[in-house]
Amino acid sequence: MDIIKDDLWKYTFHEVAEKYGFNDGMRRHYQERLKTLPLDFDIEVYEDYHDLRLMELPMYLVTSGTTSVQERKIDALEIRDDFIEVHIDDRNLYPGGKKRIFTDLINENRWSPDQLLVVGDNILSEIKAARELSIPWLQIDRSMPMDLTNNRIQSLTEIAGFI
Repeated sequence: MDIIKDDLWKYTFHEVAEKYGFNDGMRRHYQERLKTLPLDFDIEVYEDYHDLRLMELPMYLVTSGTTSVQERKIDALEIRDDFIEVHIDDRNLYPGGKKRIFTDLINENRWSPDQLLVVGDNILSEIKAARELSIPWLQIDRSMPMDLTNNRIQSLTEIAGFI
């Protein structure tokens, strides 16, 4: 149970449920419990997030997780107004994952993939989707030094050097 709790901080409920084989009853129970669970987050943005704001880039937030949880995290961080749009990849509500969201954004805005930059930490989610759609990407890995030959940055401040 401790391992599952730890994984829920790192991965979406959908990913954890798949990994540990949660049955439909367990999934329904989770959804019902979320309706009554107090979700107050005492969290802050990373210190380098302020440098990202200073770059004045047009940004879209694409995040994964249960909609109610992600909405409360975004509000707790007070970052909603930094983004043109916020999209939540809630696999309990919509199929297709981040690849579907990126594809929709590209089509709706008539962009070509090379007009975008995906920055994220999950190689199996947003990075995988970006690669599949030929969108330039950067993986943020705070434990490793910047290595642009591998599209890896350690800090949001390093995005400017990539652009």
